[in-house]
Amino acid sequence: QVILPVPAALREIEAKEEAKRKAFIAKLKESGVDTKKIPKKELEIGDGEVIRAHKHWLNHLESLKRAGREERFAQLEDLQKRIVAWRLQTAEKLRLAPATVMPEHLLVKVAYASAKGPLDADALRKAGVRVVIGLVDVLSKWFEETGGKGKETGASDGDPMFFRVEEIFAPTAAWKFAQYKPNKKTGLASWESSYNRFMAGEHPQTIAINPANGRAIQVNTVVSHIIDGMTHGKPVNLERLSGATTFPNSEEWKMLEEAEKMMNLDVTEDGTKLGDLLTPIMGEEFSAKEFSERDDGEREKYSKWCALAKVYLAFRRVGYIPSFGPNVF
Repeated sequence: QVILPVPAALREIEAKEEAKRKAFIAKLKESGVDTKKIPKKELEIGDGEVIRAHKHWLNHLESLKRAGREERFAQLEDLQKRIVAWRLQTAEKLRLAPATVMPEHLLVKVAYASAKGPLDADALRKAGVRVVIGLVDVLSKWFEETGGKGKETGASDGDPMFFRVEEIFAPTAAWKFAQYKPNKKTGLASWESSYNRFMAGEHPQTIAINPANGRAIQVNTVVSHIIDGMTHGKPVNLERLSGATTFPNSEEWKMLEEAEKMMNLDVTEDGTKLGDLLTPIMGEEFSAKEFSERDDGEREKYSKWCALAKVYLAFRRVGYIPSFGPNVF
């Protein structure tokens, strides 16, 4: 049997990958992660559920720093510290190891997923958090203190959109411009796993903490996935979904309708940009600013309106006509 030598190019690639793996493990240690608690196999290959969770969190923090968003960076670091403090106190009270209360990689997943809104106890349990006593309060308090709760960024006046109990809307057809693009490895579109899990009964918050790829995502991202499913002609339980996100109220819906007319748009056609639709709402001065020039308050307001506009676009594209007013069902 003739054993051929390993090509130099392949050796070089392997050496680079090994150097990258070692550099990242060193980075984890520098950031305070106890690498002894990471599965040995993951350390050897430089990948796995635990490593991906830490990598995703650290990359997110670094991206905030690079963007000059020091305040948000500090807020998220503070959130992580509060969860760590809660875990330590809870472990002492229950005489458990901190990792038993919540492993480190799950802790950063919870921090990332709850950054846009606190998670509820049921979602935390289903995501694998064994002890949730007091955790929801910690997340809620942080969210309030960072300006999340009660901060009016949309239109405060207006009747809420309401749905019948367990109301499922099934579009007669997919939006005419919807393109189904399955991933070669999974065979599913990017939105499909979240959609399937939601329709099987999982809460969007639970899905956000433990998505298919293992890297925590925002609850709003899960909601977007579910809405994408609807634009592809899939039925959606709107009553359940409304409990996980904020749909436009009657005044906000009216503002979006007026913006569509003012900008001479037809959002049922392809190519509508959220920025164009929201120009009359956000104002010309805001729309002319570069992203880096917008302050956190402006970003928060724009983010809120983007979420509302995505619902508006989806409903218009599949022909759903919402009802507003007190929910009497």
